Order: sequence, then C-alpha cells, then structure tokens
Amino acid sequence: MPYTSEQAEQLANYLKRQTEAGYSITTLRNFLLGRGYDAQLIDAAIDQMYKPAKKPFIPISVHMPKKFVFFLLIIIVVIGGAGFSLYFFIGGEETAGPAEIRIPAPVGREVEQPTIPDVVVPETAPTPSPAIKEEEEITPITEIPTPTVKPLIDEEAPDPNSIEIENEIKKLSENSGLDYCKSLADRRRNTCYKYLALEHNETQYCGYIDESSLRDNCYIVFAFSGDFAVCDKIENKYHQLSCRSLGRARKYSTEELLAKAKAAVTPVTNS
Repeated sequence: MPYTSEQAEQLANYLKRQTEAGYSITTLRNFLLGRGYDAQLIDAAIDQMYKPAKKPFIPISVHMPKKFVFFLLIIIVVIGGAGFSLYFFIGGEETAGPAEIRIPAPVGREVEQPTIPDVVVPETAPTPSPAIKEEEEITPITEIPTPTVKPLIDEEAPDPNSIEIENEIKKLSENSGLDYCKSLADRRRNTCYKYLALEHNETQYCGYIDESSLRDNCYIVFAFSGDFAVCDKIENKYHQLSCRSLGRARKYSTEELLAKAKAAVTPVTNS
C-alpha cells in the first residue's frame, strides 16, 4: 500500500513515544500489523525513527535586473580604461631619487642601501566576472493526489497480555477489577473476567464471558476446586458429564473415608 513521508513521520513519532514508555519495537510492530497497517509503512517509520534528522537545504538564488547588470559592465569598462591611461602616461617616469634609510651600522660594517625599482608598476585589479544568473522558468509540477490510506491510530498503548492482566487484577478491589475488565478489548476482556472470578472466588464472573469454550473452562476450574454446583452451567456436554462424574467420585470417596473413620473410632462391644 503506498504511503506518504508525512504519514511515516507521524507513525515514527508514535513509535518513539511508545518505546520511551517501555514497549519494544517488536511488540509495537506486531500490534500495528494486527490493526491492519501496511508492513512497508511500519518499517519505513521504524527506519525514520532511528535516522538523524536532516537539516533542510534552502537553495539561494540571486536575481539581478538586466539594467543593473548593464550599468555594472559600464562602470567596469570605465575603471579599466582609467587604469590603462594612468599606466601609459606615468608608467615610464623615473622616481625623484633613491630612497635613503639611515640605520646605525654595526662596527666594521657598512650601511646597506636598499634599491628601489626604476619603474612604478600600477596595481591593476582583475576584472570581476559579472555575477549574472538568468531567471529560470519553473515548470509547475502536476499535483499528485495523495493515496488514500487508513487514518493513523489514536494515542493508545497495545493491549496488555495475560500476565499483565492477572497482576493488575491482584492489585485492584473487586469493583475496580470489574471496571478494569470492562475497559479492555473483547479479546482480552474474557481473560480478565476469568482472573477476576478466580481471584475473588466468585463464579458469577465466569458468566460474564461471552465465549462458550472459555466460559466452560472457567467453571471447570471451580469444579476441580470442589464446587460441583457449576456443572449444570457448563454448555459442552462432554465437559458437563466429566464434571458430574468427578463430583460423584469425590462424593463417594468422601463418604467412604467418613465410614472408615467412624468404624475406626466405634468401640467394639464384647458379647
């Protein structure tokens, strides 16, 4: 699915905030794929998150009017002509006399007089090349329609896993735990109701589970703990039959143990 750089940048900012909150890149990527996001868009956002931000390049162009350029050329020609005339008229004249520098000479040495060249060479500056940059016509780019993609996700964290839900239920009261379960997504809400029922030993929360197999599993856990009243609530016939058989076996074992215990303590009467 095509995507824009702006969408990749927005998704990269989201990933950066979630990684700072403690989630791993793998967890976030799987979460986005589960929400229907394109894998290429996710990978581009991850790459952009780890790349340093590039400084925008601002092109600088100089636009000069043609009249100003023509006037500048005239000034350059005039200055060059004046320099040539000055060299022609005074270039061959000799200097008034040799310059003499008086410096105390060391003992045993004569004073060296510097020599000055006979001809004064005028300094001529190189003619600068005119900085002309003609205006280029910019051909307008045909606007490309932005591809339609799914809107970016809202600012929410990935769903907690089963271990996180169980730990959260242990920290909350019964009513607060129920509110917490109701706030979760459907696929996590049923798991939360099961942990809430086991934590507070309340079979009623098993009935909150809308998936029949998971609801039966919740009741079976209570049956193994000795509460066989839940056997009638199990929908699966085979599981219901197993639950009732386990109840009868537990009952007979208990009665047999009581009978043996009673016989052990009953005094034997001599006839």
